[in-house]
Amino acid sequence: MQYLKNLKDPEINALLEKAAHLADSLKLLEKNGDIDRQVFYETTREICRAFMKQKAYENPFSADVKKAIEELEGLIYETLSEDNNSLVLIPITLEVMQANEGDYSELTDYLAETIAINIAERKGLALEDEEPEGYEGPTLEEINEQLDQSAEFADREDFENAVAALNRALDMIGEFREKATSILIIDVPGILNNKAYYLFRLNRLQEALESINLALKENEQYAIAYYTKAEILDQMGQFHEAVACMDEAIDLDDSPDKHRFRKSILNKI
Repeated sequence: MQYLKNLKDPEINALLEKAAHLADSLKLLEKNGDIDRQVFYETTREICRAFMKQKAYENPFSADVKKAIEELEGLIYETLSEDNNSLVLIPITLEVMQANEGDYSELTDYLAETIAINIAERKGLALEDEEPEGYEGPTLEEINEQLDQSAEFADREDFENAVAALNRALDMIGEFREKATSILIIDVPGILNNKAYYLFRLNRLQEALESINLALKENEQYAIAYYTKAEILDQMGQFHEAVACMDEAIDLDDSPDKHRFRKSILNKI
């Protein structure tokens, strides 16, 4: 985040401070027993779902928790408005937090960074190069362009081109990892999960299964990937295996929709 602070832009600095303050507030609320991690994770997902459905999120909390969640909601909505990929990346960030028992700042920093980068671009502020000196290969901008294209194709249900764009992005990411010495912060499991889902929609089930297995190899604590794998196995008629995947998904992230899908699979056995 220091590279954003180095821009010395008051709007960006205020945003970063707000995000840091929110993370500290959530940590204190947890310490005082006012909120727990599971409630926080599910609340964040509910806010994202409300945004996707273009509905207002109904904040059920009171006092200090209500205020913190309102601030979180504001950051999430602004992030989602700035970057379509965040619809995937926010849940993935939560998955990583759960798996690693990470700090609240992992999410608030991601939200603030996404917004701040867009502010910097609108203002024409020069960001520090992400690629090392002398690097020759795909740039982060080129990779993100392919991810954006894939999301646009998927929105139009053009899954053939959505898969093709993700394949180009994955090839670029592989080359970046080989040639660059800096860390590439891109959610590869999320990309592979999206690819698997698009292949599933195209009824290319074996390819979809291969992609989702790669996603789980990258992150074996990825609840969404187990759900996607269960959908694929269900379509392939492998109902017992699909139920086992839903058990994994529920263990990692319990929610009513997962139980409903698990029950629907059991009814076929």
